[in-house]
Amino acid sequence: MMSEKPLDPDFFTPWQDPEKLASSISGKNVITVDVSEDAFNSNLDADMAGRAIQQLVFTATAAAASSGLIDSGQQIQVRILVDSHTDYVAFDHVLLGDPMSRAAGMVAPVWIIDPQEGTDLAGGSVKITGRSTVPGGKLRWQILRPKRTGTRRPT
Repeated sequence: MMSEKPLDPDFFTPWQDPEKLASSISGKNVITVDVSEDAFNSNLDADMAGRAIQQLVFTATAAAASSGLIDSGQQIQVRILVDSHTDYVAFDHVLLGDPMSRAAGMVAPVWIIDPQEGTDLAGGSVKITGRSTVPGGKLRWQILRPKRTGTRRPT
């Protein structure tokens, strides 16, 4: 999350590749992420700073759940330390140190998981997976063929 650019060109990350990064998980589903101060070398407004912190919370909880390190059926919290200390003000706006949970308002109403943006697929069947914030809600998909560019019709 901090060292790579997002796959989707419509997104960016304000995070910088930190010199130090460590994590641990308690038996009570609290993930502690300890990151060096150089990860916060971006100038953000308060709203974007809150989103960046939530990006870390969502990424840490998703990584721990998908690897089976935590029980995803329980409340999961993330405590962010900076150089092993609490009370750091991230991006000059967000006080860190206390455990945080995922903010429900930060979730996109529809999230396409597969195929990733920009993936070329062979003709035939395509399996699309995604999620919706509406429990049990049905998603309606529309699949469009991309417009071809740079091709000429015979004259």
